[in-house]
Amino acid sequence: MSNLINPTEVTKEEFLAARLSQECEKDSLDKVAICTLLNHLKHQRQKYYRALLTKEGFENLVIAYHKHGGDLMVSEGGQPLADIIEKYTEALRNESNECWQKVNRMKTIIAKEVQRSGNIFPESMTPFVSDVGDLAIHGHYKQHEPESLYIGGYHRFAAYGLWVIENNFQPLSLYYCEGTGTAR
Repeated sequence: MSNLINPTEVTKEEFLAARLSQECEKDSLDKVAICTLLNHLKHQRQKYYRALLTKEGFENLVIAYHKHGGDLMVSEGGQPLADIIEKYTEALRNESNECWQKVNRMKTIIAKEVQRSGNIFPESMTPFVSDVGDLAIHGHYKQHEPESLYIGGYHRFAAYGLWVIENNFQPLSLYYCEGTGTAR
């Protein structure tokens, strides 16, 4: 079994246009996201795909270092998504935590989109992963297992992970950036 199924190659331009569009919809530009996209322009050998994340792929997701104020959500170098999801469960809910609020808003978007279309996220919010940490989020990952998929973003995947715990796994449509070819 593999991390992804039904991969369809897309151009770098299509991938970058989708990512830039998502960034431009935010209230303020994210410097790390822009640096990550610039990293994609610098590198020339990667390939891009639209694909579905499998259950095995879900188990191989690694989420980037993340901190909100004094709250460390993910350790430096990144951690498996499964290891941090418990921080967002109802029992540990901290409504004053900005990160928890963002994850909760994303979870609401997921619930509405699943009901509306059967998809996890609307097309305009399609997330992405890479087999190279620096192509997912520039400067936030250490090397993990060869089959690891590095998450390009944070709150969407934290919400998706929480949604999976509450509703069972459903494949996720996403962009995949293949930098080394080891994780697919």
